[in-house]
Amino acid sequence: VRAVVCAGLLPNVARLCDKGGKRRMVLKDGSKISAQQKSVVQGDRLPKSDGFVCFHELVRTSALFGSDLCLASNYAVVVFGDSVQRVPDGLLCDGWIRFRAEGEVAEAML
Repeated sequence: VRAVVCAGLLPNVARLCDKGGKRRMVLKDGSKISAQQKSVVQGDRLPKSDGFVCFHELVRTSALFGSDLCLASNYAVVVFGDSVQRVPDGLLCDGWIRFRAEGEVAEAML
């Protein structure tokens, strides 16, 4: 079900990563977003592993917030991404999301 929701929300995607010991959601341009209070996915409930979150829209109030967040697996981002290209070390999705993948796996994902 998450993959279907991800398909509807892409290309609105942010990368989950650790910055200074805290979990962050970072956009393509490097800006940080936070979860809207009404969103099911909250900052304290983000998975410990790196991954992705899709969102419906960005709302700027006191900070930049993503609404209607949905966790997205790496495979969902690759399969439903707008453009996926083969690069020497794996795949490049939407011009900024890099995935490491062996040759056969990368070819199968295309």
